[in-house]
Amino acid sequence: MWWRRGLYGLCTWTALVLTGAMLLAWPVQAKQGFFVGGGLVEQSTGGDLDGDKAVQLDTGRGLGLKVGYGFSRNFAVEYLMLNSDHTATTKYDSLDRDARLNGNTIALRATGRITSGLEGFVRLGNSSLFGGYSLEVTELGTTRDLDGNGTAFGGGLEWFLGSRTGVEISYMRHEVTLEREATLYATANDNLNVSIDSILVMIGFYF
Repeated sequence: MWWRRGLYGLCTWTALVLTGAMLLAWPVQAKQGFFVGGGLVEQSTGGDLDGDKAVQLDTGRGLGLKVGYGFSRNFAVEYLMLNSDHTATTKYDSLDRDARLNGNTIALRATGRITSGLEGFVRLGNSSLFGGYSLEVTELGTTRDLDGNGTAFGGGLEWFLGSRTGVEISYMRHEVTLEREATLYATANDNLNVSIDSILVMIGFYF
């Protein structure tokens, strides 16, 4: 429903503003240098993936990977790869299709300490440098791809279990434009404006 999406967006922006204020107020524990991490991701989609203009995806789950470098204790750059598997349907038939959503994003990350061992952070990213986004839909043995780029923003919390290990729980919102062929559930070669909401649970290792 439109009012749920509006409320969800308001809550997201409020969380980002509050997290940003914390970043300015507290010192940080995050390390300088390289870090890597991985874990689980849950993704849901909206926009033109509505079952009418294009397929509709159920909420999917998969794996996430992050690789980054901290320039200081406050700021880092990250590469994020998020993949999830879905079931795709349309309003015009009862066929269940296998679908896979892939995202590659370069993001800037700003971090601030909340308490000892607990940090908050915000992310702002773009996908145009490393592969972008793709949606693979398999129907009757044939797989077709929709590819595109977009921006991403979000924030989260990270609990440090020691000096070099942290557990992250975060949210990201992706606003993506996918290009599609005229033969893929469409009669015109137009673009799809898609929103992707991602929840990440990852463990990170700092070197």
